[in-house]
Amino acid sequence: MDHLERRTEAYSLDFPQIERILRSVHLSGDLAACELIPSGKCNTNYLLRFKGAVKPLVLRLYVRDPLACALEWQLYHMLRNSIPMPAMHYASFESSPQGFPPFSILSYAEGVPLGDYLTGAPENTEPLAFEIGGVLADISKYKFQQAGFFTTDILFIYPFTDVIDGYLTHLAQALFHGVAGEKLGEERVRRIWKLYEENTPLLETVRESTELVHADFGLGNILVKEEDGEAHVTAVLDWEFAHSGTCLLDVGHMLRYKRLLPDRFEERFIEGFASSGGQLPEGWRRIASLLDLMCLCDMLNTEKTFPMWDREMDDLISATLRDWEDGTIL
Repeated sequence: MDHLERRTEAYSLDFPQIERILRSVHLSGDLAACELIPSGKCNTNYLLRFKGAVKPLVLRLYVRDPLACALEWQLYHMLRNSIPMPAMHYASFESSPQGFPPFSILSYAEGVPLGDYLTGAPENTEPLAFEIGGVLADISKYKFQQAGFFTTDILFIYPFTDVIDGYLTHLAQALFHGVAGEKLGEERVRRIWKLYEENTPLLETVRESTELVHADFGLGNILVKEEDGEAHVTAVLDWEFAHSGTCLLDVGHMLRYKRLLPDRFEERFIEGFASSGGQLPEGWRRIASLLDLMCLCDMLNTEKTFPMWDREMDDLISATLRDWEDGTIL
């Protein structure tokens, strides 16, 4: 969401430095203008415009995690024929002699973030919601031999014992050994952990999942473009948090801001997901909510204070707990 702070400071480049990067990778075209793209909270993206008929490009600098450049390059080549995403023309996996972090150069995908599009109150979002559900189902069709976080090579995974043990270990670290617990306070930490203990049998249904998970599949990373009155997905962005696990984590993320979604958006999103082969076990809505709650706690687990970010995560965590305790999550 654009009103939240960046998690890492934008990497500042001037016009001559960007020209130097382009020359280093032998990209032709006279650079006419470059501008920082404000969306994105972890890495730095510049929109590059050229003279003449050369199409715009995006220079993406991997500031938060330099290893994510190689991961996104691998995922692009695995997914490019089935998932809408910008073409990656070049990737430099190592920091340059000039001190630039790893970077990639991508095609510019036209469109606006889904959250911005929905803010404009379009008349009929049901077909778009159905399409987004189908895109997520297509992502979840990619399977791996085990669950865990990818290295720079998606064939090698830092494994979880299984999905749930892996996720809950991560959650316990944030709540009991990280700053998330301090920010939430002892009473809410107790309520959160009790919620997971009480729902252990429910989580068993996804314990063996090894599906591709985007892990940031939400309003900011889905680009949408409207033509002739119909909106379609043009790209799914930012794959740096992708891992092998359960796609219900992505479902939970998509429904995180359900109070802001138009009427029937959630219903049609789920219909699109299921109709394209997405698996929805019994109790999927509660599982997705529990997984997203874990993600919210993780995003609160930063030593540095981000007042707006922390307030938003805190509000979302409190709203999720209320929904569970009021019986809203069915």
